[in-house]
Amino acid sequence: MTSITIKRLHHYMDANRKYKIYLDGKKLAKIEDEKQEKTALKPGKHSLFIQSEFLLKSQQIEFEIVTDENKSFEIKGNGSWVKYFITFLVAWFVPSLLIQRKNFFHVIYLFVIFIFLFLLLTHIFYYKNKYISIKEID
Repeated sequence: MTSITIKRLHHYMDANRKYKIYLDGKKLAKIEDEKQEKTALKPGKHSLFIQSEFLLKSQQIEFEIVTDENKSFEIKGNGSWVKYFITFLVAWFVPSLLIQRKNFFHVIYLFVIFIFLFLLLTHIFYYKNKYISIKEID
């Protein structure tokens, strides 16, 4: 029987979130942390990607499968608490520390807001398709 198995590895940032599995552009299933999904499919070329909440997803991968072949994939979130901590630190703590310097406050505060928006937009647009890693295993 031709099938694929998708195993989700543990990642602390997304442990409570279910990932959605898309095969050939159609939603196949939801997968929880440290679980696996196995599904039968027809031989041929297929595409696979995984999506989390907030439109964050993996890159789409293409693969070909032949009759009676089984392919396995591992998926894992790439989110890092360090990114979020630095963003939070820059956006909230730095302005409050600089509030004592009133003549520099407005310039520094605008700079901090710019950095926060830059990090936020970079995360939304650049890392959007890299939030979840997916790889084929032997």
